[in-house]
Amino acid sequence: MTWTSQPPQKPLIYGSWCNAAKVVASSKHPIIAGYCGDSIFGTTTLVQLLALMDSGSEPTDYESTIEAAHDIIRSSHSVYPYKSQAEFIVGVRYAPSEFAFSRIACLSPGESCVESLKVDRQTGLVGSWGSGHKAYKPKHEMWQRSDAAGFSRAIAGAFFDAIESGIDDKTGGPPQIVGLRRSGAGVVHGLVMNEKRFVSGMEISASAIQSISVPLEWRNRDFERCDPSSMEPLAKAQRQPRPRNVK
Repeated sequence: MTWTSQPPQKPLIYGSWCNAAKVVASSKHPIIAGYCGDSIFGTTTLVQLLALMDSGSEPTDYESTIEAAHDIIRSSHSVYPYKSQAEFIVGVRYAPSEFAFSRIACLSPGESCVESLKVDRQTGLVGSWGSGHKAYKPKHEMWQRSDAAGFSRAIAGAFFDAIESGIDDKTGGPPQIVGLRRSGAGVVHGLVMNEKRFVSGMEISASAIQSISVPLEWRNRDFERCDPSSMEPLAKAQRQPRPRNVK
């Protein structure tokens, strides 16, 4: 579709729509990305960015990768027909067990900036953005006071709690999670929540799971590895009970 004028208004069928992809992972290279802000611009640009990244060779120079991502995002934003704001987070593993993340912000037409983010070698929070950060912050602080502090499940648990809290009226829908391991390409995490299966914000049927070609790792509400068919924790999965001091 080409936009040449203001699109016609359509009657609202549902009150909200949460299926837009907010995070993506390359199935070929160690690259992940996500955004917050304008959903149409953000999702469209994210898909285009990963398509271009997937068509190239594996990144060996982090700075060049981010420079290319910035150029792609800035170019797309400069011709977007509406005033919009969005922030993109791009993560790359550029050497074994060496990760780097950058924030690319499109604040106004023709204006963008890049910020390198500090990444600790230990599990921790790189940052939080968008309107939902006000809901996430108190949940993060609560989980970091628990016996799960310092583990990835504390980051995920706080994220799940923040979405479910309803504190931010612009935050909702199924969580979307992607990740980078110490080796291999990016990973999309499927989630089992409320007896349903979700991938990238969409509910997925049991029959469709077999046809999904991207590498998936399934987790449940407690961030335990689980079987998407039975929706039960894997037999050898480490149990991750909710800490008693996290309400």
